Amino acid sequence: MSRALFALPLIALALPAPVLAQVADDDAMAVARQLQDPRAQDALAQTLSAMAAAMLEMRIGGIVNAVGKADPSGKAREADPDMTVADMASRDNPDFSDNLDSDIRDGTRMVGAMAGAMAELLPQLSSLAREVEDRVATARDAARR
Repeated sequence: MSRALFALPLIALALPAPVLAQVADDDAMAVARQLQDPRAQDALAQTLSAMAAAMLEMRIGGIVNAVGKADPSGKAREADPDMTVADMASRDNPDFSDNLDSDIRDGTRMVGAMAGAMAELLPQLSSLAREVEDRVATARDAARR
């Protein structure tokens, strides 16, 4: 879980410039404040933990069958279709289930910190987005001449 959170800044940077330009700075600060609130983080962590628990109970039979059809010579055929996602995750990491809730809580704290940092950067990113749009429009106009 925590490794996946490293991708969040990349996702934010990949947003199209017009999307960044349309986000109101006040709204971003309000969201950032809420995500930095420990009670909101706990509520988010509880929700994510419940969602993860439900997902982890899912049997992998359907996935095994689909992957087996797509790659008949692959290792998918070796998997027991009655296993759950949790069983699969625990094969390589026996402590997976024990650590999941704390990883989710750590992740929500990271999201709160990142939201605050992004909210502080938003005015600069919005300005950059407008500048990029202006330069693209100027280059497009010059190319049409």
